[in-house]
Parts: sequence; structure tokens; C-alpha cells
Amino acid sequence: MVDIMERVAALEEKLAALDGRVASLEGKFDFISRQLRDLHLFVHGKFGEIDRRFEQIDRRFDRLEAKVDAMPRAIIEALRNSRD
Repeated sequence: MVDIMERVAALEEKLAALDGRVASLEGKFDFISRQLRDLHLFVHGKFGEIDRRFEQIDRRFDRLEAKVDAMPRAIIEALRNSRD
């Protein structure tokens, strides 16, 4: 009976040690999860900023294209001939 009690006590000690390790690992995973979430939010914000910049560039090209389309054909041909 004493032998069984000693084994139970040893197992309880091991279980307590394992609980401590599991808690430590959970804490590490919680830290990593927070870091990944923060990184995701940062990257998402940067892509939003990049999208806004591309939209601005696209609007500029649209204005430039409208100006080029408005040029008379003769001016365009004169410009082409001047390069040759």
C-alpha cells in the first residue's frame, strides 16, 4: 500500500511539473500569436497604403492619357517625324 502511495505521489509531482511546462508553452504561443496578429495588421495597413498610391498613379495616367488623346493627329505625327 505504501508503495502505491509513493507512486501516486511521484506521479502527482510529475503531473505538476508537466502542468508548469504546459503553462510555459501556452504563454510562449500566446506571445507568438500576438506577434503574428500585430504583423498581420501592419502588413494589411501597408497594402492599403500601397493601394491608395497606385490609385493616385492610375488617376494621373488617366489625366495624361486624356491630354494625349486630345492632341491633334498632325502634332503627333510631327513629333514622331522629329525623332527620326
